[in-house]
Amino acid sequence: DKQDMTFTLSKKEYQPGDVAKVLIRSPFDRSVGILAIERNGLLETRRLELKGRNHVEEIPIQDFMIPGVRVSVAPPPGRAKGAKVSGSDKDTGRHMAAVGRIALPVSTARRGIKIAIHPSKTVLNTGETISVALTSRDWQGKPVPARVVVMVVDEGALSLLGFKTPD
Repeated sequence: DKQDMTFTLSKKEYQPGDVAKVLIRSPFDRSVGILAIERNGLLETRRLELKGRNHVEEIPIQDFMIPGVRVSVAPPPGRAKGAKVSGSDKDTGRHMAAVGRIALPVSTARRGIKIAIHPSKTVLNTGETISVALTSRDWQGKPVPARVVVMVVDEGALSLLGFKTPD
C-alpha cells in the first residue's frame, strides 16, 4: 500500500540565509526514512525519524539553492511486528509506504541586476543622435559589470503591434 505525505511550508518564498521550516504530515505514527534535498541532482540526504504524524524539519537556505530546491521524504515503516496473515485479503502487517515531495522556492532577487539608463536627451527628432550612459547595480546597490544590449524603437510603433514593454 502507498499513501501520500503532505507538507506545509513556513513561507511562500525564502531568501538565502533563511531557515525553512517544513511541516511534514505522515500517515504513520512512527517511522524512520530518508529526507532528500535536490536541485539538478542530489544535494543532501538526511536520516529522518518521525515520532508522530506531524514533524517539523528545518532546512537552511543557501545561495546555491536559487531559484529553489525540492524536498522529498520516503519513510517506509516496514512490516508490523507480530502481525499474522490470515486467509482473508486483510494482511494487517503488510508493508506500507509513504512518499511526498514539495518545492522550496528561493527568491531570485539576489541574482538580479538593475540597469539605469541615462540618455543625453529624452526627446528626439528623426535622424538625431544621442549618447546613453548605463549603470548596473546588484541587489545591494553595489556597481557590477554587465553586458547589455540597447535597442531604440519608436514606442508608438510598438503599441500598434500590441507589444508590452518588459521590465
